[in-house]
Amino acid sequence: MSDVRPELDPREWVFCSIDPASDLDLDPVATFAEDEGLTVVIERRQARALGLDERFPSRRITLLVYSDLNAVGFLAPIATALAKRGIAVNTFSAVHHDHLFVPIDRADEAMRVILAISSTVR
Repeated sequence: MSDVRPELDPREWVFCSIDPASDLDLDPVATFAEDEGLTVVIERRQARALGLDERFPSRRITLLVYSDLNAVGFLAPIATALAKRGIAVNTFSAVHHDHLFVPIDRADEAMRVILAISSTVR
């Protein structure tokens, strides 16, 4: 856990649900198809410009350590520590890294929590 190397993205992100057949010109950082619609994670400024319903205004913390998709329990200590502080987190595991979306106003605190965890498991 000591090489987690969290990096806080300065941009603000929001989750939006759109019609999958929509012709909106979006630049999402993540998408997920659900029965109810296509969830997109886009920059807040883009969502506002398009008049989309914004959910979970957040900042993204990327764990720069390579994270194998088969890893078991890697995010559990981080999620648990954030939960103990009452910090909501939406995670997205990609091929190379894990990405944690946390509330904008709690992002700096979330970074401190993650750094504290990584420093105790050296």
